[in-house]
Amino acid sequence: MVFYRPTNVWDAAVRSGLSTTTAILGCAPLLEWMQLSTTTDNVLAAASFIGFVSWSVLSFVAKILMNIQDEKVELKLPEFLIRKK
Repeated sequence: MVFYRPTNVWDAAVRSGLSTTTAILGCAPLLEWMQLSTTTDNVLAAASFIGFVSWSVLSFVAKILMNIQDEKVELKLPEFLIRKK
């Protein structure tokens, strides 16, 4: 699990809220896709997995966006996106 510590309470609240929402909404489709029954154990395991993965993805995206905001990383657009004057 990629873990980046939240910078403040707001960051932690947003990540935990999105992770919990993703776990709740994504649990049933994951179990159906894996062709597992919806027993309590399976639901808890799937929700925990989805929650940890989504927290890691959100942490990774937050770290990249903080680096871009601090101008430590320069975004280079592909040539086809740059307007020619």
